[in-house]
Amino acid sequence: MEAEWKYYKDGKAWLCKVQYRKRTIVWMSAWKNYIKATVYFADRFVEELMASELPIGVKSSLKEIKKVGKSIPLSFEIRNSKAIEYLRIAIDLKMALR
Repeated sequence: MEAEWKYYKDGKAWLCKVQYRKRTIVWMSAWKNYIKATVYFADRFVEELMASELPIGVKSSLKEIKKVGKSIPLSFEIRNSKAIEYLRIAIDLKMALR
């Protein structure tokens, strides 16, 4: 995977785009005391998300998450190792789905 940091004027923030080959896997931004990471899934993968190892809290919030176009953004605030584990599950799922 390759990471590329870039300043985006529209959001007035630095974002890190992590790609595998030419496929974007996760977007990250650094904030005071945490890192925010977002993995976007096509809305056709809702069943796979519900069947995944993601915690019940994340799965129950899927119905309430506002879509971005035809994508479902799963965002994680990385403040501890548990959040990193949830992000790893989401990244592994994203890598496995096409």
